[in-house]
Parts: sequence; structure tokens; C-alpha cells
Amino acid sequence: MKRTGKTAAITTIILLASALIFGCGKKPEEFVFDDTKEDVDKVASEYGVEETDKAEPDTQNEPAAEKKQPEPEKKDDKKAEEKEVPPKDGPVAKELLAQIEKDLNSASCNGFLQCEYSKPSDIFWNEVLYNGCGISKSELGAKEKEQYVAAGGEKEPLGSLFVFKKSDVADFVKRMTGEEYAKAAHPLTWIYLEKPGLYVTEHGDTNFDPVKCVSGNITGGIYNITYVKGGSVNGKPSFKTSFKKTKDGYTFISNEWLEDNKKQIAAGLYDEIIQNYAVAVYEQWDPDQLQKNRLSYLAAMDYSDDPMNRIGYYLRDVDRDGIDELFIGENFTGDYKPSIYQIYTVKDGERRLVIEGGERDRYYLGKDDTIYNEGSGSATSFALFHYRMEGPYMALYPIDGVLYDGSFPAPGPYFSTDRCLWDASKANPVDQAAFDGYVGKAEGNYADIRYTPLSSVKILKTDLKEPGKKGGYSDEELCNMALDHYEKESGYRPGISEVDSVNGDLVTIHLYDDMGDHTATSAWYEINRNTGKGTDAVSGDPVDLTS
Repeated sequence: MKRTGKTAAITTIILLASALIFGCGKKPEEFVFDDTKEDVDKVASEYGVEETDKAEPDTQNEPAAEKKQPEPEKKDDKKAEEKEVPPKDGPVAKELLAQIEKDLNSASCNGFLQCEYSKPSDIFWNEVLYNGCGISKSELGAKEKEQYVAAGGEKEPLGSLFVFKKSDVADFVKRMTGEEYAKAAHPLTWIYLEKPGLYVTEHGDTNFDPVKCVSGNITGGIYNITYVKGGSVNGKPSFKTSFKKTKDGYTFISNEWLEDNKKQIAAGLYDEIIQNYAVAVYEQWDPDQLQKNRLSYLAAMDYSDDPMNRIGYYLRDVDRDGIDELFIGENFTGDYKPSIYQIYTVKDGERRLVIEGGERDRYYLGKDDTIYNEGSGSATSFALFHYRMEGPYMALYPIDGVLYDGSFPAPGPYFSTDRCLWDASKANPVDQAAFDGYVGKAEGNYADIRYTPLSSVKILKTDLKEPGKKGGYSDEELCNMALDHYEKESGYRPGISEVDSVNGDLVTIHLYDDMGDHTATSAWYEINRNTGKGTDAVSGDPVDLTS
């Protein structure tokens, strides 16, 4: 069939438009964080897609083999031939660094700064997606809620619901890391509803932590940004995050605490706890005074029989991150293995309390560096749960466990659980032999910890009291006094006053308001517990809470 000039022209227009839109489309030169995309019409308009000149019609005498398709005219348009230019190596400009800081404090990106990883496959997705990242919804349908409750969720949620489509999670992971979610070493551990394909979790807090960018450089197209958390450089450890910029946003590569000697720094952070225990045990603080200073009241039960040698500390890296955890507990040579008082870890350069035991809530270290938890709610209830320790925010992840509930109707009272929940209705019934076998195997795996006795600690406090003597203001009294002082000075009373840390008699008090997605700090005070006086940690001005 003979091609007419009109048909050839139309074909030429189509080919040219296709080449321009799909073959030579220019990528944005500057990153726009809100993911705005140009549509096809705008791309076409930018490159001046027009109707081409009409092609000459074919002649009847022209051999079929010599017929050629009309070629599109070359456009004299430099933009059409431009390719995405990678960023130049060198320092990040001040204006760009400010924009990056804004982006890193957004809902989509801040989660990537809440865990440490050297490559994308090591990201802890529980931490990244903890606040939703803009891809979660807050409600379940009626049938979905039934499935959620049956899988172990609360019928009446205690906090906010965060619901994620599995496909949305996979797309988000791919877009933000370039990796497949299926290859993640630390995938979501939340309740998963198979049929609708939903991950569901609930909580009433946030792990959002604002950052302040300090400096940055570009190497081989990779942005390396140094930042501090909490919005302030003073007293905060430095971190470095690395990423590439794409048309869709950022592709994160790593996020690491910068210090090289992390073990030594962690040991320094633990010194305060060890010192506090040494003083407390020497002076034999009562349970109330121990708890006010955030120490375990279990220590008061072990003051007999040379407590300074009986109670001690132990360092071991149980989560395999290269930094030791600190264990506080007692040495005992009897027939039973004593439980752990407290376990501390260091994440993101800060000391964190992982667990604190109680009389009916005892923790044990496994020989394989896992953690066991024995609990008893009454004479007719007992649980033994098994955890592994990992991750920066929620440190203990359930492995399995057993539950005895004498008040639960048939098919009880023995159950197994893979979510470590004190709820027989959400556990699986087992016979007594299986229950006893699990308990026996677990107890055989308890490690015999040999604690370094507190008697070996050089106590820095010079005005040690005789054992049993206590004094000074309590945490509650200091917090109320701090609120009164701030209100008197400024005319405003913050919503929250809490003790942030205790170093001997020096108590650090934080006054702030919870704004939902962040905290608004009013003041930091460092106060001597005995005098009620100290300094404003920000301005350095003297503070007298007793006036």
C-alpha cells in the first residue's frame, strides 16, 4: 500500500514525540523533596514537540526495496540532549545543607537515622517505619480487626494503630534504598495479616529525633552528611549518613556513629551506673531510694553476707554490634542461678536501659547470648519467655515461650507462644510434658555470670554516708521544684518535668512539652540533690530551686 504524505507526516510526529518524551527526557537538575512529578504534557511542552514538515509522497516507479521511513527532524534544542549531571565532588554548600537538614527531619527520612547500618540490607525496618513514614493508615476494617485480635493484637488499642500494606512497604524499601524488602536482614516483626497482606502495630510514643546537620561532602555522587541528634551540637555524639539523590528523593546507603573507639566510649557511659551502684550498696540504700535513683530495688534484698563482693557488674556484647552491654546482678554460689537486676546498652552514642527485673519478673542470660524472662502473676500463673536482643529502639525481640494459666478453661492450662504474650487466649495449647520439657531445656541454658564485685570499684564520692543513711530531695520533689522555679522566672509552666539522668548527687532535670511529633524543650537543669541548687545546663546561669 502506498503511504501518503499526510500519513507520513503524522507518523513522523508520533515518532518524534515518543523519542523526545521517552528517549531524551531530561531529569530534574535540582532535587524537590515533595516528589512532585512532571506529567507527559509538560515534558513535551518543554522540549517543543511540534508537527514536522510533510514528507514527499512515494512514487509508483520507486522500487519497494528503496522505500524509506521518513526520519524525524533533528531539533536544535540543547535541553533535549542534556543528561542528568552528577553532583560535583566537594563540600556541600550551606544552602543545600540546610535543605538536606529539613529533608532529614521529615516523616519519610527521619526513621533512617534511628538505627545504625553499614549497608541497606542491615536496616532495622521496625525503627524506620515506627512513625508511619507517610505510608501507613490508622484504621482496620471490621474483618481485619477480627484477624488482628486473633493474631495477638489488642481489641481496644492502647495507642495509635499503624497499618501498612505489604506492597507499600516493598515499594517504599525499594524507592528509599534500592534494595528488595525480601532481602532485609531485619524485616518488620509486627503482626502480619496474611489474607489482606497487612502489617499492623500499635504504640503511643514516637522514636522521632530531630537532627542538626553539621557538615557534608560529595564523593562520587554520594552525599556524606555529618549530623547530631537533638538539634544541638553541644554534648551530642556525631553521626554520618550517606545517600544518593534521585528524582524520587533520597536513596539511603548507611548511617553510623562516627566514633572509632566505641567500646571505650560505652565503658565511660557505664561508669556512672557502676559508681551509683557502688555508692548505693556501700551506703545500703533502701528500695525506695534505689528506685528514685533508677537503680534496681533487688539490690536491697542482697545486703546480707558481704554485699560489696556479692553484687557486681558484667560486660558482654550480646547483640553482636561491637559494643558491650552492662549487666548488674549478684554472684551466688548456691544451687540456683541468680537473676539479672538490670541490663544497659549503648545505641546511637547514648546509654539505654534494656530490662529491669523484679521479684516476680526475673531475667537470665542464655549461654547463646539470648535472654530468658521468668514471670509469675499469681500462684496459678507462670510464664517463661525467650528473647533475642537487637535493634536500637525495641531491644528485645520474642523468639518463643511457654505459659501456664490455671484459671483458663480447657484446653489449658499449658500453652506455647511465639509472641511472648501474657494472654492464654492468643497462645497455643500444649500438654504438660511439652511444657515441662521446654522449661527444663531453658533452665539448662542459663549462663553462670561471674560479676566483677563492687568492692573493686574506686568510689569517687568523698562524703560517703554510713550504711543505711539517706538524705536530700527526691526525684519527684526536684521535678516539682523545677517547674515552680521555671514558672516563677518565665510566667509559663511546661507540661512535663522529668529526671533525665543521675550522677551521684547531681540530677539532670528536663522541662518540656510533648508536641506529638516532637518535644519542645523549655529548660535543662543540673541540680545537687542535697542542696536543691545548681546550674542551667544551656545558659550556665546559677539556679536555686529552693528560693
